[in-house]
Amino acid sequence: MKSTVTFDSDFTVILAAKAQIIKVPWDLCYEVASKMEGLAGLKIQSGIKEQVQRILGGAMGCVHLVELAMDSITAVVQLRDFHLLPKTMPYKEKMENIRKMYKGICHTYSSNDKNPKLLRENLQSQLN
Repeated sequence: MKSTVTFDSDFTVILAAKAQIIKVPWDLCYEVASKMEGLAGLKIQSGIKEQVQRILGGAMGCVHLVELAMDSITAVVQLRDFHLLPKTMPYKEKMENIRKMYKGICHTYSSNDKNPKLLRENLQSQLN
């Protein structure tokens, strides 16, 4: 399966969504791909998971499409978290806030001592 979800520039609304079902165990599975288009117009807010479940899940839906859609929404919410921090906040401070928010739930932010890019950033800031 392959899914594409397009969000507005503020990451608050799903503009379009589509799914491509490449290989399935049953021919009936192909019938649910078009349901993904029903996500267009949804606002990324509290209750989004229930809305996605209603549109894509249930007896006439597909649990895998629900999971793909929710993974896309989760990723954009994490990206939005960074952009919602004050524009005047220095980049380094933003990154520290993000690291704290995602430590324990994200490999990269939980492994700061092993992340080469973060180690280089820390070294660079110490040299400056």
